[in-house]
Amino acid sequence: MLLIFCLVAAASAQPQAETNPSSDASQLLEQRVNFWVDVYSRYGERNLLICHLDYPWVVFAKAVSSTQAANTVSRIKSALRKLAAGGPATEELEQHLENILAQLPEGSEKYQRILDNDLFLIQAGQREHWKAALQRSGRYEAAIQKIFAEAGLPSNLARMPLTRSFYDESLNTGTAAGLWLMPTDFATRYLTIDPARDERLDALLASQAAARYFKEAYQQLQSWPLAVSAFGQNPVKFKQLLYGLKIYNIQDLIDGRAAANFDFETRNAYAKWLAALKLLESPSSSVRSAKSEPPVQLMEVPLAHSFSAAYISRELDLTQSLLKSLNPALTPPVWEGELKIPKGYRLSLPLRHFANLNVLRVAEPVGVAASLVYSGMTYRVREGDTLLAIAKKYGTSFKELKKLNALNSGAVKPGQDLIVRPGAAVANAPLPDSAAVSEMAVSETVVNEMVVNEMVVNEIAVSETAASEIAVNEMAVTDSTKRSDQAAAQPETINAPIQPLPPLSSVPPKRIVPAEAAKRESSTPSSPKHPEPPPSSATTKSRTYQVRSGETLWSIGRELGISVERLKRNNNLTSTRVAPGQILTIPTPD
Repeated sequence: MLLIFCLVAAASAQPQAETNPSSDASQLLEQRVNFWVDVYSRYGERNLLICHLDYPWVVFAKAVSSTQAANTVSRIKSALRKLAAGGPATEELEQHLENILAQLPEGSEKYQRILDNDLFLIQAGQREHWKAALQRSGRYEAAIQKIFAEAGLPSNLARMPLTRSFYDESLNTGTAAGLWLMPTDFATRYLTIDPARDERLDALLASQAAARYFKEAYQQLQSWPLAVSAFGQNPVKFKQLLYGLKIYNIQDLIDGRAAANFDFETRNAYAKWLAALKLLESPSSSVRSAKSEPPVQLMEVPLAHSFSAAYISRELDLTQSLLKSLNPALTPPVWEGELKIPKGYRLSLPLRHFANLNVLRVAEPVGVAASLVYSGMTYRVREGDTLLAIAKKYGTSFKELKKLNALNSGAVKPGQDLIVRPGAAVANAPLPDSAAVSEMAVSETVVNEMVVNEMVVNEIAVSETAASEIAVNEMAVTDSTKRSDQAAAQPETINAPIQPLPPLSSVPPKRIVPAEAAKRESSTPSSPKHPEPPPSSATTKSRTYQVRSGETLWSIGRELGISVERLKRNNNLTSTRVAPGQILTIPTPD
């Protein structure tokens, strides 16, 4: 089935508005599109096509290795020199070059121009990458389609990640990154890139940024083909460049002599995108049968405070490797414990942790090492805790906890320190200073402003009970109490309807997990898992600590209030390197 791709012809000195991204026909454009169809569907990565850089569908020869390709290019150059000098085409290669170059809109100077400008492209086949892209596309395709629909954009523009990154949201070339392969200077117009995060690697945030770009680009260029071609560039400056070169349509951009002013990707982005659409619409395509992965099912929680990744991993009973895979925008220093996840960051979490979000309402404990507070000697009460739940967690009784803590009733409040084992002393876990206590106080304002977004637009398989409480579009946890400006600021989101949910306080935590008593999971399956033994008494001078995945000696020392040098000396370490599962002897805090 032959698809006709159309363009807008320049009928006047100004570009005309288009209503469809693929409109008016061009034989040269169709040849360029068919070249990319072959690259995606016919040739594998071991097939190297030696092509004309300006007209890539003109294939001089094929090779199966880089060495063979280099040797072949040398032979092609020799043949072109003979043809440029007016010599007869007597050899088979010379005749082949003469025949395939006859279709170009140039005279005999075309041979010399190829030599002078080194117009050779060695293009590897991408059939394997295309199949992988179709499989990965299921993760986010529906969500991106929804983002573009909400923005009033043509739905087929959402297919561009197929050719930009082959739907690899973790792709980073050094100069461009993410699902949309956005260059750094371009991305900073729409996204945050700082030492703690690179939002290009967040597939949904990057897609929202892409939608904003397309709206801006079409407003400037009044042409979807030109807007697609300009992706990754400033649309205002791109328009100025086009008009300065008297280019007003896609044909002049990709095949005119002025095309030398634009890079290869700019001249081929539109054809690549059309090739992807052609393959998707072709019922006979052999690569269309790739099975897509299921949609990513997650919720997005704006953080009211900054948190360390280790703290969130521990408190939510998540492996750090899973947390990292759901939040690819966070940079290595965050996972290594050198930086905290910033306040306001929209943390992605599995849906099953919806009931455990109480821990994110208050700040991470400061002023005392978390391991001392939650070590099993004392326990600091968090929002949603009950005395009975704490007793069950520590293998004791409600009555015993009341007796140990001289309580007149079973009522407890957030921030309260409880003795959970006989012989422990609350003095070993002093509260933070007054400023920290104020920050940690449970605020109804923060609770009311905590928004949980479920970014999956496909139908999600959830239980009927959960479906009644979790909106598939954008979910907000609201309360009937007043709101305040102190809540975390909400980044711009797509215009999805907000459906109220019951307050978080009405949903009991799924699991109450003290930091050191929590089950520790390592990213290395074979790593031993030995819980830290509790101190025998409040006066114990040293204890042990098991290193978790992602921790460094520096982050452990900072958490426990002990210098790196003391940790090294106490454990006879010659360097600061530690491994998951390693047991350290911990001296008393500095």
